[in-house]
Amino acid sequence: MSLLFVTPLFLFVFLPLFVFVCVLSPRAVRNVALLTVSLAFYSWAEPIFVFMVLFSAIVDWWLARIIGEEGDLRVRRVALWLGIAANGLLLGYFKVRAFSSPDLGRDAGAAAALAASVAIPLGVSFIALEKITYLVDVYRGASRPTTLLRYLTYVFLFPKLLAGPIVKYREIARQIDERVFRSEDVREGFVRFGYGLAKKLFLADVLATTVDRIFALPPQWVGGLDAWLGATAFALQVYYDFSAYSDMAIGLSRMAGFRLRENFNMPFRSVSIREFWQRWHVSFYNWVSQYLFIPLNQFLSRRIGGPYGAGIAVGVSLLVSTLASGIWHGANWTFVVWGLYTGLLLALDSLIGARRETTLARAFGRATVLLSAVLGAVLFRSPTLDGAFELYGAMFRGSAPRALVWIHLDFVVAMTVAIVLAFVTPSAIAERLLPSGRYSSALRSPLVRTVAFAALLLLTIGRAAANSFHPFLYFRF
Repeated sequence: MSLLFVTPLFLFVFLPLFVFVCVLSPRAVRNVALLTVSLAFYSWAEPIFVFMVLFSAIVDWWLARIIGEEGDLRVRRVALWLGIAANGLLLGYFKVRAFSSPDLGRDAGAAAALAASVAIPLGVSFIALEKITYLVDVYRGASRPTTLLRYLTYVFLFPKLLAGPIVKYREIARQIDERVFRSEDVREGFVRFGYGLAKKLFLADVLATTVDRIFALPPQWVGGLDAWLGATAFALQVYYDFSAYSDMAIGLSRMAGFRLRENFNMPFRSVSIREFWQRWHVSFYNWVSQYLFIPLNQFLSRRIGGPYGAGIAVGVSLLVSTLASGIWHGANWTFVVWGLYTGLLLALDSLIGARRETTLARAFGRATVLLSAVLGAVLFRSPTLDGAFELYGAMFRGSAPRALVWIHLDFVVAMTVAIVLAFVTPSAIAERLLPSGRYSSALRSPLVRTVAFAALLLLTIGRAAANSFHPFLYFRF
């Protein structure tokens, strides 16, 4: 049985055990206890790959000590590039091997067969990026080499292990040493975890059922309305699926005394493409910017002269960064094209650089963002390029549907709620709906909020126990 956040085994066995360990562990063994729990969690999901990650982490820790303590700059650079190469190989083996199939971009069967034969270990993409971050930060002097126990606690901290947020060691170094248990942290963390669990089960998974039906149809059978509905629903599904995991990871970390940074900031409210990516998967955007785009741009700028050198450096750096982002998400030609598509949008956004201060300009910018997100979702979801282009054809030809896709009431409700919450926060909705007057303070009391949350939590746990669930989308990356 899987030990993912939405399973009864996690909710009723592992989660209480985790809180129990956090509460009762003395300060002297707190990190040992947390590391033990985290290794047990990851071993349950990846009983073989866990040893590879553990060995790789120990090697990184040793290299980081050389980088931080060695006086010879050449030795430090060699150690840094050895660590980056080792983590790149760890990630690249599972990502790049799929490109060995000449039919991958055209044959859905080839894509499925490769996915089965080259199973990507859970969390490998996020683990590799965090380990590279630590090595680079030590080289830059932003972090100091730490003890093996602290480093392993950072790498294997289980709430963020499988799908982020991507955390820098320096962001939680003091928390690893100095965190204290507070009942308030457990309470607030549990509320945040429950909110993410509800988003996953009541929004993302409900949308996924209809999305899967539409994308499972032969593309030539899909009508224009079906294609637009499937693409729009998937754009919302991946948002609520991934942001739900981030909510749950932040909540679980809060229970253990850690404060992780937010990973999503209502991206669909953006008025530019660049703003959208600054709000979507914030930790990954920051990683690509700080550890790939900026260093590469600085390197190229020093070596490309002439009047157009700076522009060429930016363009090449952007292309490499977005292509790498695409391949990071999946070893499929659809993700390569998605990376190019994202880079083109960012380049156009930068070139146009329009000021969006008027209401009309902001409305146009937001419409552009929403349209680009929906169109990008087709590449993100389609197993092959041919399937993606067929779906694009259906979207813009406006063809009549040749197959009937049933739209159930639960999908209509989930779609409506998903659209509303993409633009308005729950607190803002509550402020508008709650009356003002003699009953206002009573309805806003902690008791009422607790009862409302308890009711939502019971419904969520009931759904988790009774229904099958869809795995988190980002687990396959």
